[in-house]
Amino acid sequence: MAEKKRVSMMIFWMGVSRKEMVRAAEIADEAGIDTIWIPEAWGYDLVPILTEIAIKTKRLRIGTGIMNCFSRSPGLVAMTAATLDDVSGGRFVLGLGTSGKNVVEGFHGIPFEKPIQRLREYVEIVRLLLAGERLAKHHGEVYPALRPFKLVYLPPGRKVPIYIASLARKSVQMAGEIADGWLPAFWPVHLYEEGLGWIAEGAAVSGRDPKEVEIAPFLGTFVNDDLETAKTLARFPIGFYIGGMGKFYAQLFTHAGFGPEVERVKKLYDEGKREEAYAAVDDKLIEATGAVGTMNAVRAKLDVFRAAGVTNPVVSYPTGADEKTVEKFIRGICAPA
Repeated sequence: MAEKKRVSMMIFWMGVSRKEMVRAAEIADEAGIDTIWIPEAWGYDLVPILTEIAIKTKRLRIGTGIMNCFSRSPGLVAMTAATLDDVSGGRFVLGLGTSGKNVVEGFHGIPFEKPIQRLREYVEIVRLLLAGERLAKHHGEVYPALRPFKLVYLPPGRKVPIYIASLARKSVQMAGEIADGWLPAFWPVHLYEEGLGWIAEGAAVSGRDPKEVEIAPFLGTFVNDDLETAKTLARFPIGFYIGGMGKFYAQLFTHAGFGPEVERVKKLYDEGKREEAYAAVDDKLIEATGAVGTMNAVRAKLDVFRAAGVTNPVVSYPTGADEKTVEKFIRGICAPA
């Protein structure tokens, strides 16, 4: 019998309605998607959407992809995690990250200070509360004066997995040290050896096997029988993240060998030439960070990422497609090899 491989799905936060998200989750639940990740930026609040998805699905894991560690307190996130885990019957996965200065300061009005240290302490506090323990008086540099609160409600006998979204070396090492999973976005396929090395360095600090960390990257995934159409669709999110989401993606792609392409895209974006910026995304960058083309080509490319060390690839929802096309995509991506 053909093997059914693990695969998850992220629903990009632009251009998709709440009803479309929920319906896609229902289809994914039936088809065999492992986890559905709902991101959050300056659109929908992901908590009520995940609640609705939890109620309307049976086996699908539901994840925050991601919550940032600035706009909500760790105590609030611990309460949210416990509640969503209860509502979903133990299917909740907490994805956390720092986001970036553009969003944290420009949208939330919070200083983007000590992001890695904040995330480390944040995870510690959330874990402590979800384990039924009391907060300590001192939790480090960012949260130095907490009182000994504890949650009066806990998840029903289950550890909530915590995944960290990270791109820079120190934050990737931290994922290897303290997280249950690593959630990079657009991580180039030829950099997995290096990235997994950073995960292993972090795991060594806490004395655990790096294989305990699930590798679940978001991949730009665009299925179309016309390859050029698929590439055109793939260019938008890459160009947007280079130009509009702070420095981290530009730094990652430059480190991966795409420096001139990044500079070209960034220059056009900063000049307000958005469509030209997206069009300037190079084919090689598309190939390195995702999977495009026919369904067979996309599934074959997912296997390339798996061979590089990915354990649970996260494909992108086909934004703008009708329900029939969405269902065809989800069932196709889940079909046994």
